[in-house]
Amino acid sequence: MVHKLNDPSHMADRERVAKGIRLLVREGLIPNAGHISYRPPGADWFWTLRHVHVGLEKIGPGDVIACDMRGRAIDSPWEGSGERFIYTELFARRPDVRAIAHFHPHMATVFSVAGRKLLPVLMLGAHIGEVPQYEKPEPVESPADGQALADALGNAKAVLFERLGREGAHRAGNVMGSRARLARAFGTTPDKLLP
Repeated sequence: MVHKLNDPSHMADRERVAKGIRLLVREGLIPNAGHISYRPPGADWFWTLRHVHVGLEKIGPGDVIACDMRGRAIDSPWEGSGERFIYTELFARRPDVRAIAHFHPHMATVFSVAGRKLLPVLMLGAHIGEVPQYEKPEPVESPADGQALADALGNAKAVLFERLGREGAHRAGNVMGSRARLARAFGTTPDKLLP
């Protein structure tokens, strides 16, 4: 069992998770949604962001809670993120994984909406290798969804959510200037960008 939520022995881990989220916000990788989870060595639980909707740039260690491997909060009045099953299932399937980040970077959204494979080729990303695609565009809010995501990830280091829907097309369109421009860039028509 994890120590009490405010136990000083866990403050550094909680601050690391909060700092990671603030960093992703500052770098523009989490414009409005996303989270990170961390599993300490040998733990059968993990740290994750409590269920919040706004203010990610101000997340602190008090916003990071412990959850068991079924996604239930431990020693906290708050619940974990609605997508906590990303973490429960990936951590269960992959004992080698200690940290997971889930976020919506604009350029990855461009690839997912266009139905194109994401191939990390630059030096900073080449070590990631092939990035498989997860075909369900809705949030991962159940153990079954988490298991399907873990199946899609397999032994890879990252997974791309395929076809994020109209919201994803809108964000991707903002990045590229317009959906028409995005469609031309991928050799298709705007109507084929939406699932």
